[in-house]
Order: sequence, then C-alpha cells, then structure tokens
Amino acid sequence: AGNSETVKSAESVIKIDTASPSGSIKINNDASYTAQSDAILILSASDSSSGLSGMMFSNDNSNWSSAETYSTAKTWSLSFGSGKKTVYVKFKDTAGNWSSVYSDTITVDTSVPEKPKVKDGKEHTRSHNKLSASWSSSDQESGISEYQYSIGTAKGKTNALDWTSAGTNTSVIVPSLKLKTGKEYYFNVKAKNGAGQWSKGGHSNGIEVKKKNK
Repeated sequence: AGNSETVKSAESVIKIDTASPSGSIKINNDASYTAQSDAILILSASDSSSGLSGMMFSNDNSNWSSAETYSTAKTWSLSFGSGKKTVYVKFKDTAGNWSSVYSDTITVDTSVPEKPKVKDGKEHTRSHNKLSASWSSSDQESGISEYQYSIGTAKGKTNALDWTSAGTNTSVIVPSLKLKTGKEYYFNVKAKNGAGQWSKGGHSNGIEVKKKNK
C-alpha cells in the first residue's frame, strides 16, 4: 500500500474595522488659566474594534504634528503669547482610521495683577486689639482668585500679623491683636490671579494707636 497524506486547510478570519476612534483632551487637567506656555495634555481615547495606535496634535487645526504612538499624557507647547489658546488632537486606530478632531481651551496669563490699593480708614484708633482695612485690585485676563493681608509696624513688615488669606474678600476686620500705644500699624495686601501669579504688595497709609479713653 502507498503512503497517504491528509491536507487540512485553515480558514483565516479578517476583521474589517471601518469605525473611527473616539476621544477627549484636557489641558493641565482642565484648568481655565495658566502662566506657562508649556502644558500637560491629558488624553483619553477608545476604539472597540482594532485598538489605538497613534495620535497627532495642532495649535491651529491646520498644521499638525507628526503621528506618534498613543499615550494618555503629553507635554505640549502652546502657541506664543498671552490670551486664549486651543489645542487640537485626533487619534488613529490600528486599522488606520483617524478620529474626528477633539480640542480643549485654556487662557495664558503672563501678567501679574494690579498692585492693591489699600485703605485702613482712620488716621488713629483707640482700640488695642482690632484693626480693619479694605482694598481693591484687578487682573484683566484671569481675574483675582485670592487676596492675602498682613499687618506690621512698617510697610511690608508682618510683625503684628503674618500673611493671612482673605479669599476673594476685599475688606477685613482683624480682632485679637496686641497693639501698642504710640505705634503705627500698616496693612500689606497682595493679590493672586487665576493663573497663580502674585502682585506686588500694596500698603495702607498707617493707623496710629492712641491711649484708651478712661
């Protein structure tokens, strides 16, 4: 009897992927403002058929970076200058399908807030434990996110009260101080904008502590 050979044929299954990936982008973890031109892009994308393989970026939705391997984070340089900036991204799956364009926007604020104008009201006080002041400042690009104040016996000194947050309040009454007769006390105030930059310190004209009335 002769030798016999059984030939088995194998069937290959080819999966066709015509669906595009979907995704999202957040600049600096979805912050509204920044003082820096370098940003961290937080990326998320999915493709249920063939998986993800690449991504590319643009600052103007016209000129795109070279395609690179998909990742969930990337350092990226925003377009030059202050103001509103948009970053665009699109994702590619392993079948070669590109997603729609996704984007996020952030405002670059490289300027500091206006130096606060500070008023402490009267020229003198007979209180030995309480002072009050009010102030104003502005920041055209990102607004004021916090004020801090301190009190000292000279402009810029903090020997009566160290720096204390006032939130976004523009006035304060400070109790429980230990004020000395004959000394003059000054409020110092600084402002922080939405991008995290602090102003120069503003100072009041000073208020003298008089003897208590008998």
